[in-house]
Amino acid sequence: MNLPSQFVERVTTQLGEEVAALFNALRESPPVSLRIHTGKFERSLPLDSVPWANDGCYLSHRPVFTLDPLFHAGCYYVQEASSMFLEQAVRQIGATEEPLKVLDLCAAPGGKTTHLMDLLSRESLLVSNEVIRSRAWVLAENVLKKSGTNTIVTNNDPVDFGVLGTTFDLMVVDAPCSGEGLFRKNRDSINEWSPENLNLCSQRQRRILTDALPSLKVDGHLIYSTCTFNPEENEEVVRWLIREHGYELVDLELDETWGFAEVDIMGSAAYQAFPHRVRGEGFFLAVLRKTQPSKVTSQLKLAEKKRRPKKRSRSRCGSCETETASPIRQTFERVTRRKSKEFEPWLNLDGERLQFVARGEQAYAFSKNNVEQLLMLAERLKVITVGLPVGEWKKHGFVAAHGLVLSELFNEEAFSVQNLTMQDALRYLRREPVETSLPDGVGAVAYEGHRLGWVKQIGSRSNNWYPQEWRIRMPLPEAEPWSILREV
Repeated sequence: MNLPSQFVERVTTQLGEEVAALFNALRESPPVSLRIHTGKFERSLPLDSVPWANDGCYLSHRPVFTLDPLFHAGCYYVQEASSMFLEQAVRQIGATEEPLKVLDLCAAPGGKTTHLMDLLSRESLLVSNEVIRSRAWVLAENVLKKSGTNTIVTNNDPVDFGVLGTTFDLMVVDAPCSGEGLFRKNRDSINEWSPENLNLCSQRQRRILTDALPSLKVDGHLIYSTCTFNPEENEEVVRWLIREHGYELVDLELDETWGFAEVDIMGSAAYQAFPHRVRGEGFFLAVLRKTQPSKVTSQLKLAEKKRRPKKRSRSRCGSCETETASPIRQTFERVTRRKSKEFEPWLNLDGERLQFVARGEQAYAFSKNNVEQLLMLAERLKVITVGLPVGEWKKHGFVAAHGLVLSELFNEEAFSVQNLTMQDALRYLRREPVETSLPDGVGAVAYEGHRLGWVKQIGSRSNNWYPQEWRIRMPLPEAEPWSILREV
């Protein structure tokens, strides 16, 4: 591994005699870890646990996760172990104990969002955002596989949140960074490293925070993290938040055996994972509390001005006036009880406090106590998806959504379900035809009891309804591939 000379000089100053251990660690293969989604996969595994995350565990090697049907069923999420340290921050500030409004600002591909979905109370609201459109759809897919009814996935610039006013109790900002902590995992990041890029990353991080933090309530918490060792992107950003924006650091209690280094910043601590100390990649995290209202910047004023609706001018072009908004901008509305009766039996509500909402012809189940907040945010943000997609009204009736079959709220008495072999499950996930013995109509297929998706049985023919955009594209091996069940 050819590391940039200026990087070598800086980390040598940072770590002194320890730097040789860091360089040796960067030459090794990175550890492989994942986080079990306990609501879907409750078997105990004989694997090493990630000590700072209740459902995190290590694998002895890196398998081809794409060829495990349970990965597609949402039974686990492949996540780097150091980043699971977020759990300690969330638990120690008490964010698991009461309903909160939470924003995960830079959320794709979804590791921290799906982790928050496990940690937050069911009454909390989680807004999960990604500014890059293509990555926002990847985020939406991972959120859908996790299944929840209190999450909104959005595709917005940070400044769009700043103009909302004080909305959130907790904000998580896993900021785009230089990626030094992932050098052994992503060799391309070594070639992209330069002092100019470090400075650009630091400026971008400050811009993101300046734009979004006005939406965080006073006394609310900010969890700021990066995957770099660079003090300019880590400690200096935290000092800037304290000096310029009135934040204060919150200390956490750590087990020394975990290996996280405490970084002193103005008398309090932030936390750094180095690969030679921690069984994970490089990672930095700081927890801060907001002590005073945010400053209103010129960027925020401009964004607010642009957001205000313009007065409609008179026009003789009727088609222009009646043109419908694109689906991402359509507003949500509550579904009447009469309309929801056709699909309510498909869900095992069992005391769940849900409200059905619709956007166009799409219906969703959403946390009842957060519907008002959803309706307000949907007017002001670009919403990709919300809660649990239940289905869609079409010409010939209501058709169930893929999200429903993956959900814990799926009513197993409403549909027939058939288990598939490993090879048939993979063929199904490639969107190839599979033979089933289900009765005519819509049913579900599963692997080892974990549902994968819908099929429609018509006589002896079974139509594969797996989402085209999610299908496995790689060829299937002759031998049966690895599955997490082999670790049981």
